[in-house]
Amino acid sequence: MRLTASGCINTLLMSQAVSTSERLLDIGGGDGTVGCGLCSAYPDLQVIVFNHPASADLARAHIAERQMTERVDVCEGDFFNDEFPGGFDHVLFNRTLADWQPTICKMLFDKVRRCLAPGGKLVINEALLEGNTDFTLAWEFRYIFYDSYGRALFKPLAVYKQLLEDAGFQITKVTPMRDEAFYSVIEAKVIN
Repeated sequence: MRLTASGCINTLLMSQAVSTSERLLDIGGGDGTVGCGLCSAYPDLQVIVFNHPASADLARAHIAERQMTERVDVCEGDFFNDEFPGGFDHVLFNRTLADWQPTICKMLFDKVRRCLAPGGKLVINEALLEGNTDFTLAWEFRYIFYDSYGRALFKPLAVYKQLLEDAGFQITKVTPMRDEAFYSVIEAKVIN
């Protein structure tokens, strides 16, 4: 994660999807690299990394190493079984959803809807199928020996649009991928 995070961080910064955030929940935020990078760019931002207990110690160590403990924290949990902590103005999925089938993504979006503060925004930074068909094969091949996430993991934008609508969200903006990184940023708000 840490070695390839710069493309994710740069894509998020270029999209300005979290530029107005004060309190961001980074779901599956790994070792906190992206959270620390966003806090470096946005001085008023506070980030909570929601991750498995097994990854939490790695995240805490990395956050301390980056001297970001006052702005980036870790909340331990299992996103299959636990609700997300609440009151966030932005919730981020960064390179997390491509690993999961649409039914799991829908379940996660339902949880996000319950944890967002009124007027909050869901931000998805993922590789979409559009523009990445060749890379999809390499991405899936790397998992073949140890994971059973399923096939066709890169989803087209239309799949995200439908899943978000089914969970009560409306897409407000899509920032397409750039030459430097293959991620697109989807921004969505709760439909009132």
